[in-house]
Amino acid sequence: MLLNLPRAREIMTKHRLDGLVASHRVNVYYLTDFWGALMRIDRAFSNFAVLPRAERAPAALVTAMAELHALAEHRTWVPNVIAYARNPEVGTEDAPPELYPTRAGAPLTDQERAWNTLIAGQQGKFQPTPLLALKRALTDAGLSRGRIGCDDLRVLQWLRDLGLPGIEPVDATNIFREIRVIKTKAEVALLRRAAVANANACDRATRAAHDGATLEEIETVFNIEWAKQGGRGIYILLGSAGGMRYGRVRRGDPFMVDALGEFAHYHGDIGRTAIVGPPSGDFSRSFRAIKAGWEAARDAAKPGARVADLIDLAVGVVHKSGFPQFHRAVVHSIGLEHTDNPASHGLETPSGDMVLAEDMVISFDMPHHELGWAHMHLEDTLHITGSGNVPLTQLPLDLTELA
Repeated sequence: MLLNLPRAREIMTKHRLDGLVASHRVNVYYLTDFWGALMRIDRAFSNFAVLPRAERAPAALVTAMAELHALAEHRTWVPNVIAYARNPEVGTEDAPPELYPTRAGAPLTDQERAWNTLIAGQQGKFQPTPLLALKRALTDAGLSRGRIGCDDLRVLQWLRDLGLPGIEPVDATNIFREIRVIKTKAEVALLRRAAVANANACDRATRAAHDGATLEEIETVFNIEWAKQGGRGIYILLGSAGGMRYGRVRRGDPFMVDALGEFAHYHGDIGRTAIVGPPSGDFSRSFRAIKAGWEAARDAAKPGARVADLIDLAVGVVHKSGFPQFHRAVVHSIGLEHTDNPASHGLETPSGDMVLAEDMVISFDMPHHELGWAHMHLEDTLHITGSGNVPLTQLPLDLTELA
C-alpha cells in the first residue's frame, strides 16, 4: 500500500473532514494503488477514489468497466470497486454488461476466469456513468452528507446536483499533499529506484555530450537509458530552461544539467554541472563554493530543521566561499509530483516555515544562471530519517569534465 493511512486519517481529523474524494490521477493512484489505461492518457473524470475517515466505512475505487480486467494482476487494497460504462444503454445495476463475449464450450484460462469473476462482482452496484458510480461509492461509505475534501471542487458540485445536497465541499488540493509529504516505506523504496535510475540516465546522457552536441542528441540518450531501467524520462535541461547559450554544447562553456524522470509514477530529480574541456579557475572556484553550500545544507537537514534556515545556510556558505553572485536555493518535497508538498497555488517553492520531518523525501536545488558567463547546478534527493538524512543516489557531486 502506497497510502499512509494513519496519517490520512490524522490529517482528515485536523481539517474536520469526513472523507476524501480523489479525481486527479496521482491521488487516485495514491489512495488505491491502481493506475489504469485511462490514467495513463490523463483522461479527466474517468477514475475516482473515496477514502472515508471512519475506519469501518469502505474505501472505494471507481473505474471503467473496460479497465476491470487490470485489477486481476494489479490489485487494489480498497474493498469497494464500482465500475461504469460510458454507454448508459448498456447494463444495469443488477445485470452489468458482458465486457467480452465468451466462446461457447471453449475452456477458459485461469486469467480469463479471474476476469469473469471481476465482472460478476459488479452485480448489484454497476453504474452507467462515472459520476453515478462515485455517488454510489460515497453512499456506500456513509458520505452522502458531511464535509468532503476533493482535489477538484467541480466534482463535488456535480454530486450535489446529482442528489447529494448534504455534501459540504472542501478544497483538498494541499490536503492531499499534506498527507503525501510523509512517505511510507513502499514510497521511499520507489523514490530510491527513481532517483538511482534518473541519476544513471543523467550521467549517461551527460557523458554523451561533446563539442557541438545538441539537446536532441543528449535527450535521446537520456530517454533510452530511462526506458532500459523500466521508467520514463520526463525532461533533461541543458544550460537553462531556454537551452544552451550557444544553442549547443561548446568547448569551454560550462552548462547546467537538470534531469527529471519517473519510476512507477514516482519522480527522480537531479542536477549537475558539466563542461567539455578544462574549466577556468574562476568557474572552478565558484562551483566548489556551490558544492560547499550544498553539503552544509545536507549535513543540517534533519527532523525539525526549517527550510528557510537550510536555504540561508547554503547561500551563506556559498558567499563565504568566494561566490557572492550566487542568490538562489530551493527545497521541495518530491514524490508523485515533482513538488509534492503543500504550496501556494501557482508557486512551486514551499513557504519558509516548512519544517522537515522524518520520512520526508526532499530535493535540494542550487541552480545559478548568469548571462554572459555560465549556467551551473547542483541538486540531489535526501530521505529524512529519525536523526538526519540519507542521500538516495551515489552520483558524485563534482563538476563533470568531459574530454
